[in-house]
Amino acid sequence: MPFTQTRWLRAAGMAGITGSRTALGPALAVRRSGGSGWRRASVYLMAALELLGDKLPRSPNRTAPLGLALRVVSGAGVARAMLDGRQRGRAAAAGALGLGAAAAILGAFAGLGLRRALTRRLGGGALANAIAGTIEDAALLLIGSRLASRADTQ
Repeated sequence: MPFTQTRWLRAAGMAGITGSRTALGPALAVRRSGGSGWRRASVYLMAALELLGDKLPRSPNRTAPLGLALRVVSGAGVARAMLDGRQRGRAAAAGALGLGAAAAILGAFAGLGLRRALTRRLGGGALANAIAGTIEDAALLLIGSRLASRADTQ
């Protein structure tokens, strides 16, 4: 199958989403791929728990070393899954993994910056942070759903 920039951009977008929510990218990717029932349910559960836990005041920062490392690994896997084996060869696989890792790092730092700015705009504090996180979740779900569904059509 010929190289298309659109597939690679969608893979990068999904990996960027994974940088903001570690389990959301895999949940959207497994939804797209139609994974088995138990795998799908477990990834959905992890994503739901992350979306809820992210609003708690004591949630760790997404750019802390362990959290960022998990996001990088998850983002790399999501990018590779989004390309779906259509890009064959070691160079393509390495490119997908590298792209996913880089996009996850960018997504983590950009998402954190936007979340902090929105929290300040909403007046600061735990409630403002939870509201900003909920808005972030909605945007990530909307964008991710569109990226995942359009990947099949292009």
